[in-house]
Amino acid sequence: GTQKNELLWSVRNRSNWTNMSCSSNPLNDTYGMFKEAYFGHNVNGIYIKGSKYYKDHPEFFPLINGKRVDPSSRRYRTQLCFTNKEMIAAFIKEFDHYAAARSDCRMFGIFCEDNHDQCQCPDCKADIVLPDGSVVKYGEPDFYSTRFFIFLNQIAEHAKQKFPEKLISTYAYFFTEISPRISVMDNIVIVSCPIGKNVKFPVTAPENETTFKKLTGWIEKTPNIIMYEYFGLTGTFPRPADKNFALDFQYEYNRGIRYGHSEIFGDDVTRKNPGNDNHIAIWDNNAIYFWVMAQLFWDPFQDVQKLRDEYLRRVFDDAAEDVKDYLACTEKAWHASNEISRWSTAPTNSWISLYDCGLHAQCAAALQRARQKSLSEKSRIMLERLAKPFEDNITFKTLELMPKIRADVQANPQKYTNLMPNPDFEQMSKKDTANPEMDWVGSVFSTWSFWRDMKMGSYGCAPTAGINGSKAAFMDGTGFSCFIANIPPVKSGEIYYVSAMGMITDAKEVPNVTIRWQNAKGQWTATTKDVKLFLRNPRPNEWGLFEGIAKVPEDAVKLLVLPGCANAKGRILFDNVRVYKIDMQ
Repeated sequence: GTQKNELLWSVRNRSNWTNMSCSSNPLNDTYGMFKEAYFGHNVNGIYIKGSKYYKDHPEFFPLINGKRVDPSSRRYRTQLCFTNKEMIAAFIKEFDHYAAARSDCRMFGIFCEDNHDQCQCPDCKADIVLPDGSVVKYGEPDFYSTRFFIFLNQIAEHAKQKFPEKLISTYAYFFTEISPRISVMDNIVIVSCPIGKNVKFPVTAPENETTFKKLTGWIEKTPNIIMYEYFGLTGTFPRPADKNFALDFQYEYNRGIRYGHSEIFGDDVTRKNPGNDNHIAIWDNNAIYFWVMAQLFWDPFQDVQKLRDEYLRRVFDDAAEDVKDYLACTEKAWHASNEISRWSTAPTNSWISLYDCGLHAQCAAALQRARQKSLSEKSRIMLERLAKPFEDNITFKTLELMPKIRADVQANPQKYTNLMPNPDFEQMSKKDTANPEMDWVGSVFSTWSFWRDMKMGSYGCAPTAGINGSKAAFMDGTGFSCFIANIPPVKSGEIYYVSAMGMITDAKEVPNVTIRWQNAKGQWTATTKDVKLFLRNPRPNEWGLFEGIAKVPEDAVKLLVLPGCANAKGRILFDNVRVYKIDMQ
C-alpha cells in the first residue's frame, strides 16, 4: 500500500531511515533500513503514561504552580518528575517491556516531550552537586539538561547490562539542546535538533551563534550524534537551503557525525486530510532542494550546483535553463529579505521580497519561456505545479489591493468600525494573571494576553513610546513570543483588513502580526491557514505598517491577532492594531 510505496521511494533516493523503520516490517530487513523503535516525544507518551500512573502516582509527574499535572490534560503532555526514584524504577520496568517487544531493533528512543513543563518540586529545583564538587544551580542554562541526563544515564546504565548490543536515542532539543554538565553514557545517541537555526546562513556563521554553541557543546561531549533537521517544514516559496546544508554537514562530517535526516511531510495525496498538512504543496517548489539534500546526506562534499543542474535536466529537459532562471530570481529574493528562515517559516515575506525586488516580471517571463519548450507529459505537470504558487499568489494580489483598501478605510471612517478591543494598548488590565484555560499569561493590557516559548526578556507597557506619545506594547529580548487578542465572532467566508504599527530598534529584528483562527471547540485551526503580516522595508526607530487581508476559513469562528516575533533579541514596539470587516465585491 501507501507505506510500502513510500519506503521503496525512499530506498530509490538512497535513504536508509523512514517512519516505517520504526515498525516491525520485513521490508526493513530486505532493504537494510536503520531500525529504531519508539521514535518521537514519549517519556509519558509511551513509558510513564498519565492514563496508567497518574491516579495512583501523581508524584511521578511535574509539580507546576503547586499542583501535580496529569500529562493527558495537556496538548503536548508534560515532562516527568525526573528526580523521583520510584518513577525511575517504574520507567526501567516499562523500558524493559518495550525493549523486549522490539528486540529486532538496533536502537530504542527515550525522548523528552515537546514542551518546557519542568517539575518545580524541591528535589527537581535543588542545586545539582557534581562528582568534582562543583554545583549546577537552578536557573543556569544547562540546569534542566543536566537534570534530564542524570535521569537518562540511570536508564542507559541499566540497558547496557540487560541489552548490551542496543542503543538509546534521545533529543538534544529545547532544554536539552544545551549539553549537560555531566558525562553521558556511551550507549546514548544524541539526536541533535537545531530548531532555532537560520538556514539562510551556515551553522558556523555569526547569525547562528547560539545554535552553533549548542552543537559544538554536544560534539565535545560525545561522538554519538545524529542530526535532525527541519528543511522539510517550509512553505510554498522555493527555499534554497541546500547550499548551506552542504556547508553544515561538511562541518559536522569532519567532526565525526555520519547520520542525519530531516523532518518533512510526504506528498501522499491519499492521506486522510491533506488540506490540513503543512503544505503538501511545498514539494511543487522545493523538490529540487529536497533531492539535492538527499544526495548530500550520502556525500556532503558534492558540488551543489552540479546536483541542481542534474535535477533540472532530468525533470524539465529542454526547459531546464528557463526553470533555472526562475529559481535564480526566487533565490535572490529569499536572500534579499532579512527574515529569519527556520522551521515552518511562512512564505509570505519571501514573496513580498520578490515583489519589492522587482523580480515578478522576470519570473513570469522565465515560466512563459519554459512553457514554450517541447516537454514530456510528466515534465509539463511538474512545470505547472512549480508555477502555480507564483501565479495564484494571494500575497501579490494583496499587495496590489492594499493601497486602494487603505485609502477607502481612511477616507470613510463612518463606514468602517475597528473590531479590535483595546487596539491602542491604552486600557490597562486590573490584574496580570494567568489564564487557566490557555497556554499564555496576562499581559498588563486589558483584553490582551502574552505568550513566550521560554521565560526570557521582558514585555509590557511603554507609557510614552507609542504613536504621538501614547502607550505602546513592547517586547524586549523575549525570543519566540507574541501578544494575543481576539475580535468578536467571525463567520466563514468573511474578509477582514488587518493593520498595525510596529517599530524595531535593531535592523535584524523581523516582527510579524499573525492572524490565527479557532474553531467552535476553541481549537486552533491548521497553521497552513494562518496569515502573516510583515513590515515592509523596516527602518530602526521608525514606525512602520503591517497590513493584509484575511479570509475566514470554513472551520473558524474566531479570529485572533498575534503581534510578535520569531526570535526577538532587542526591543520591538506595537501600536494601533486595526481589524475591519470589508466587502471585496
